[in-house]
Amino acid sequence: MAQSQKFSDRRLAEQILGFCKRVAGPRKICTISICGNYAFGMKNPKAAIEVLLVIRDFQPRLISYVRVFDARNVVVFAVDEWVFERDRKSVV
Repeated sequence: MAQSQKFSDRRLAEQILGFCKRVAGPRKICTISICGNYAFGMKNPKAAIEVLLVIRDFQPRLISYVRVFDARNVVVFAVDEWVFERDRKSVV
């Protein structure tokens, strides 16, 4: 059972990475981060997986995508690096 779960997690991660690469296109990906409950090991199959994707020189500056990968709902928040850094600095 654990081996099957590892394969499923790996396949899901590969699908998310592939989608993020398609969103970024030729632009540099600064970071991809899985956020929320999934990142903390709480893998409720009904809960959406949240992904933060930071891209250099991304237009539009901020957009969200909702997709289904490996029977899991995934929300990808794609944001331009400048906007992300500006927001981060205003919080600190």
